[in-house]
Amino acid sequence: TAFLWTSHALQPLFGNCIDNLNYLNQTKMSATLVRLINTMPVPIFGSVRTATAFVIPKAKTLPRFAGWGLPLGVGALWFVWPAVDDGWKIEMGLKKAPVVV
Repeated sequence: TAFLWTSHALQPLFGNCIDNLNYLNQTKMSATLVRLINTMPVPIFGSVRTATAFVIPKAKTLPRFAGWGLPLGVGALWFVWPAVDDGWKIEMGLKKAPVVV
C-alpha cells in the first residue's frame, strides 16, 4: 500500500512526466515493430518497404480501370467456364445431376 500511496501522492506533481514516459515507451515499441515489418523479406522486391513503395503508386491508378472490371470478369468466365469440371458444377449446385436410368 505504501507504493500505491506514493504513486497517488506524486501523481499531481509528476503525472504528466509519467504519462509522457509511458507514451515514449509505447512509441519506441511501435517504431521497433514498424522497423521490423519494413525489413521483412518479400520475394522479388527484397523487403516490405520496397514492395510498399512500388505498390502504393500503382494502387492509386486502379480507380481509373474500375469500369473494366465487369467486362474482364465476363470474358474470364466465358473463357474458363468450359474447363470447369462438371462434378464441381453439380457439387456447387450450378448444374443438375444427370438422371440415372
